[in-house]
Amino acid sequence: MEIRSPETAGPDCRGHLILIKSKRIQPEQKNTSSVITTQIANEPRILNRECGLFEVWALGIVIVVGGDFFSWNEGLSYGFGSVLISTFLIGTGYAALVLCTSETFSGLPFSGGAYGVVRCTFGFFPGFLIGCSEAIEYIAYVSIAAFSLVSLIGMMVTLDAVTFHLLLLSFYVVTALIHIFGNIFFWKFTTFLGVLTLLIVLIYCFGTLKWTSVKHIGVVNTQWFVGGARGFFSCLPFPSWYFIGVEALTFSSELTKSPKKNIPRAAVACLITLAFTGVFVLFVASSAPQGEEQLSQQGYPLNTGFSLIAGCSYQIASIFSIPAIFATAFGFVFAYSRLLCGLSESGLVPSIFSWKSSTGTPYAAIIIGCLVSYAICLLIVVFPKTKKCIAQLCFLSGFITYACQSAAYIWIKKNFRTIDCTFKSPLGIYGAFYSFTIFLLAAVSVSFFQSDGVVALPCLLVIWVLFSLYYFPVVKKKQRLSPEEQKSVFVVHTIRFNYKRSRRNTRPGKKGWISGTTALIRSVRPITCHFSKKECSGTVSRESSFKIFNRSLP
Repeated sequence: MEIRSPETAGPDCRGHLILIKSKRIQPEQKNTSSVITTQIANEPRILNRECGLFEVWALGIVIVVGGDFFSWNEGLSYGFGSVLISTFLIGTGYAALVLCTSETFSGLPFSGGAYGVVRCTFGFFPGFLIGCSEAIEYIAYVSIAAFSLVSLIGMMVTLDAVTFHLLLLSFYVVTALIHIFGNIFFWKFTTFLGVLTLLIVLIYCFGTLKWTSVKHIGVVNTQWFVGGARGFFSCLPFPSWYFIGVEALTFSSELTKSPKKNIPRAAVACLITLAFTGVFVLFVASSAPQGEEQLSQQGYPLNTGFSLIAGCSYQIASIFSIPAIFATAFGFVFAYSRLLCGLSESGLVPSIFSWKSSTGTPYAAIIIGCLVSYAICLLIVVFPKTKKCIAQLCFLSGFITYACQSAAYIWIKKNFRTIDCTFKSPLGIYGAFYSFTIFLLAAVSVSFFQSDGVVALPCLLVIWVLFSLYYFPVVKKKQRLSPEEQKSVFVVHTIRFNYKRSRRNTRPGKKGWISGTTALIRSVRPITCHFSKKECSGTVSRESSFKIFNRSLP
């Protein structure tokens, strides 16, 4: 199959996906199918590319580093040894994942998240479920972070119910306004937040060093491993707080200069920074005077160190954690708004999510996502025990998404070796296998080894069933290839189409490589590219072309 660049197609063909049927089949051409002419969309789009490598790195810090300030310390109840090994496994799993996704993105720069790659490798329905799972992960995380932020303020100042809700609502209003109307200010504010939060973490780590001692580790529990193998598997997901969200940097591709180069570099640099801060915080916080048993019961594990540095009470020290927790919730709003907009442009969710302002900001996705997240916060307020369930649902959705991304990388490496990637993962397929295994084990841990029982898995299955009831009667009929998919991953769709058709066209009774090769040649033959001005008169809409392409799949 030959795919030419849009410039060779003539002025009338640019920016369209073209499917043209050949003339009536002659008797001597009875084995030849209709000719399908394809062109990857390259339509110009008005984008404000204001951010470079440093801004994308700062965005990753904003999204992720807030996880150092809350919830990760609960894993210390299973022993410092379990947390240490889990941190190594989860950290290296994220490293392998980031390397794989960076390579994939450098060849297929798609800004719609994991669902686009999964959609073109494993099918449209799995891609739909993965896209919805990723949206659940991000929105649930924003709810947890927003609730923790207001609760942190409540530790410093006594809040009644009305004030609590007003502060919670104020967070969503301020965040939505900055995202919608920020434009250039958004990136300046994000860069400032990233540098500020990283500086606060470093102040904590270096400032608390003089009070730390290795003797404090295990001062209450003499065992480094509590609960045996089951305790270790229960502890496995908790270090993910150090890294969750680092994969969301690809959503900034439309706003980044040279995204195929800058985003992979920023992702790797961000991962190195997060790994350093996460391990540093783990050792400093665990070797602080209180010991890990006491630390595991604290809602905000860094407050003790800040109180030692500033000479203030534990409650007043909460002020140092506010910027980071605000930043992580703020960053995840950017992630889910871009994801929902991409899903909408592909016809997987209602079109309202793709409504954009004049600067290209998906304001409808931001507002609706904030409303859903605020509703989840209200659920946590009414039923406080649901906070852990929502956190587990967030991590389970994320781990399944990561595993599917790793599997998609393996498929692309084996079936699409000619892809031109500006970044190469040094681990290759082996790293993808490792990442897939780690996150599969983490998903099993969240599903079956948590202290509050099996909650997340049934909830996710129920959500998948509800999404499936929406997909088959509604989405399946109107789904399409978005402009971003046409520009980046349509080639992979075509290769998958060829592979499926080659299997379907293999004649029964014939075995061996000859029949398989013949079937593959016959399946590739109908898909040709003839970009002449005469053929451009047969241009059809993207929706119609997607229906033709979708019906051709078995």
